[in-house]
Amino acid sequence: MRGRPAPVTSTLLGTSPPVGLVLCIVLVLTVLVPSVSFGVGTPAGTVISNQATVTFTYGSDPTPRTSSSNVVTITVAQVASVNLAPATARELTGLNSVVNYPFTLVNSGNGTDRFSLSWGSSHGLAAIVYVDSDGDQILSPAEIAAGPVTGSPNMVADASLNFVLRVAVPDSMALAGQTDELFLTCTSLFDPSVRAVISRTTTVTAASLGLEVSVSNTTPSAGDRVMYSILYSNAGNAAATAMRFVDVLDPRVRYVTGSASPAPDSVSGQMLRWSNMSVPAWASGYIMFQVEILNNAAPTEIHNSVAGQYMDGQNARTVMSSEQNFMTVQSSGVVTVEFRRDTMASCEPGDTLQYGFLITNNGALPEAFDLSFSSTRGLAWALYADPTGSGRVTPGSQPIANTGDLPGGAQYYVVAAAVVPLVSADQTVDFTTFRAQSTINTANFETVNGSTTIGIPKMSLLKQASVPDPLPGREITYTITYVNRGHGGAYDFAIADPIPANTAYVPGSVTLNGTARTDEDDADEITVSDGILSVNLGTILPNGTGVIEFRVRIL
Repeated sequence: MRGRPAPVTSTLLGTSPPVGLVLCIVLVLTVLVPSVSFGVGTPAGTVISNQATVTFTYGSDPTPRTSSSNVVTITVAQVASVNLAPATARELTGLNSVVNYPFTLVNSGNGTDRFSLSWGSSHGLAAIVYVDSDGDQILSPAEIAAGPVTGSPNMVADASLNFVLRVAVPDSMALAGQTDELFLTCTSLFDPSVRAVISRTTTVTAASLGLEVSVSNTTPSAGDRVMYSILYSNAGNAAATAMRFVDVLDPRVRYVTGSASPAPDSVSGQMLRWSNMSVPAWASGYIMFQVEILNNAAPTEIHNSVAGQYMDGQNARTVMSSEQNFMTVQSSGVVTVEFRRDTMASCEPGDTLQYGFLITNNGALPEAFDLSFSSTRGLAWALYADPTGSGRVTPGSQPIANTGDLPGGAQYYVVAAAVVPLVSADQTVDFTTFRAQSTINTANFETVNGSTTIGIPKMSLLKQASVPDPLPGREITYTITYVNRGHGGAYDFAIADPIPANTAYVPGSVTLNGTARTDEDDADEITVSDGILSVNLGTILPNGTGVIEFRVRIL
């Protein structure tokens, strides 16, 4: 007879088989998993269960026996994730218009979530987001009537929702030719640290027509013929069409028939008309014609101005001309004024401007001339005698308002000086007219113009965060980009960035323009102390830019 084997105890099964030899034990592991895949894995709330099953025989009985372990369950936690598409888009549009940018929001997390939408425009353009309910990327009246939104409803995992971002461009010529950058941020309400950002670039096209009238001889005598020139120039990036110009001449001059190029469409008395003209973007042209000064014209100024109309896309606009110069019918004495140096300058607030010019009495008789000025930006000019003709103020000299008597043919050097004031807009332009006028004959005068462009800094600061896996213990990389897009320097430029709550700064992680910097308050530009990253960069010149980068660890 066979001997009986000793009893075998199974802690896994919690049972002891009776007499018999255990012939085989087979473990089968069953795991319940979902059959669908999601953006960041198994859906939140999914219960993962497993249980071990054993099959065996024993003794001389060939009948299989089974037994099972306890069931182990795990519930999957929620992880937030969101995607926006497309990441970028670019459009051209005119003034007084709207641009529609469609985009799609996908809840790529593993659970139900809601998302807020926020945005900001570099040129302050107004924007509204609508739900694109039919997904055709076109806003229907019904979708507009449903009203704007600033977020999404609850969205299950892998759900998507279509939107249209509508950007409005106002009828402001200050935007002509400008490019606006709008950044739209989508933030998870389940986990506000989870965000997606897209950009939309809108370039504004517009026609910007300017008119300038000049005359070939600024000091004619009665009976002379002079040539008028009308310069029309389009400083915009779109064509100006359907242009019409009207010039009503001074009654002391008479249009010389047939002298105009191009010929006017009509001449009625002192009124000349041109119509149906156009000029492309960044282009210019001239209208030229002659006038004759009446023989009985008294010594005086004769000015000319032109009124214009044109179409900027669908927008009708008007324009009035400026004068480059004008005529002064001469008396017995003639004064001329000419700049000895540039009539234009670019500067910053606080700079001292000095314009030098020369007065010549071209008349036969001695005359004294009063000196004055008119500034469009309120520059407080002071005028000084310049005995050496250096074009610079002599130290210790006092301001003057009169040249004193100048014999016929005599010359007198003058310097105009002013300290540039603070302005609110970059590339602010001041036009100053300097005037020398005879004290014995008010009709005997001359003017010259000075153009001063004032540059100030236009600083922009963009902060971005990069974190592939925003979980506790992982690191976030922050990038701060600064740019001076203005035409003036930014001085004592400093940045302060508090370390966010629930994070810890990673020591030694800060760089400036890719070069490592220390955390201590030492000779370099960056200090990390008391939870604040401080950056002192001194002067940022026009077009100056840089990148600061550092890391924090999520607690």
